[in-house]
Amino acid sequence: MIAILKSYKKHCALVLGFFLCTSLLAIDFGITIGNDTSFKNWPEKTVEQFNNVDVWLSEKFTPTVRFYLSANGAFSFSKTIDTDTPPVSVLIPDLGLSYLSGVQALGNAGALEWSVGRISFYDESRLLTTGLADGVVLKWYNGKVQLGTSCYFTGLLVKDNATVSMSAQDEVDAVDDNVVFATKRVVYQLVAGVSQAILNQDIKLQLTGQNDLNTGSTEKFDSYYATVLLSGNPLPLTSYELGFSASLQKEERVDLKSGLLGFSNLTMYLPFKSSILKWDTVYSAPVDKNDTNGFKPVSTTTVSTVMPSIRLGQIMYSALDFSMQATRSLNMGLKASTFFRTVDKNTAISFIDNNSDSYYVGSEGLVFLSWEAFPELALGANAGLFIPNSTVAVPDIDPLLYQVSVLVHFKF
Repeated sequence: MIAILKSYKKHCALVLGFFLCTSLLAIDFGITIGNDTSFKNWPEKTVEQFNNVDVWLSEKFTPTVRFYLSANGAFSFSKTIDTDTPPVSVLIPDLGLSYLSGVQALGNAGALEWSVGRISFYDESRLLTTGLADGVVLKWYNGKVQLGTSCYFTGLLVKDNATVSMSAQDEVDAVDDNVVFATKRVVYQLVAGVSQAILNQDIKLQLTGQNDLNTGSTEKFDSYYATVLLSGNPLPLTSYELGFSASLQKEERVDLKSGLLGFSNLTMYLPFKSSILKWDTVYSAPVDKNDTNGFKPVSTTTVSTVMPSIRLGQIMYSALDFSMQATRSLNMGLKASTFFRTVDKNTAISFIDNNSDSYYVGSEGLVFLSWEAFPELALGANAGLFIPNSTVAVPDIDPLLYQVSVLVHFKF
């Protein structure tokens, strides 16, 4: 009993010391606790729960230099309802978003923006790279001209927090309990952009590459991408993006392969309850129709809420998304999507029967809402329904697939 009391006093002293130090140094800090509970009926009726805790602190060393540090822990749980299969649970501790960033004025030469640490890495289209990685980003602005370069390493992330999976070996490691960290890859980007370059429209050119650094792997997979992106505001209260990417993919003992990605977005800002209407269309396909990889982005990009196996590579989809701010604290919306495969043999989608000749995969509807009940408490919910094309789906699939999720986030 005495030992327990001593341990309790020690922990209280540590907590009190932490709060005292951060108060004296004027460091902002906080804790975010989240819970996401979902129920789905494919491939089996399953209840899934994801709980996470994120502890962060932030300090501005100067008006233009900021330090941010976060650590997070997550616990996931899943249980199949109609079977005796034991539940699966995973504990995921990791370093979260943590970086040093700043802006340096260069006089008539513009300004330099930089970040180093564990940062969000993404490309201009948000379709090639997303997630967290360790690296450095440099961006230079001068008038209408922007130049940027970045380099990231993915191998220090805990694998459950990683978004990069390129090779068959990466997929094997993802389910191997003896493998803790993510695939070791270096990802680099070079971006050049000019605002109001053509008929007052913005244009950006981007080169992206990733190289496999995994030692001992017999299936190394490297890939390279070139992207062109146009964007602008052609009419009042509207904006658009139009882009194209081409890829080269090199795998050991396999011929060089290539893929294509086209994407467009049209957004309208309606003067009713801050409403936004978006129309997105994305096309991805291999140049060689016998290529089972298709266009393979660096990050795994899921485009369906109910059916996460529908990913970029051999898929085309079109989505209409409407959202509105019903009240100051309540947001709600609807989304409808339609999916097509772009090759005859699409082995990436789990429910596809490749003996079918139909290209139409199915359609999805999604309803979502979020409510900030208090400044410290946010609640959310979404319900999705997917209707697969019966002529292309495997025989045992349900005619209606659904997923319902409830989210709770508490911060202080």
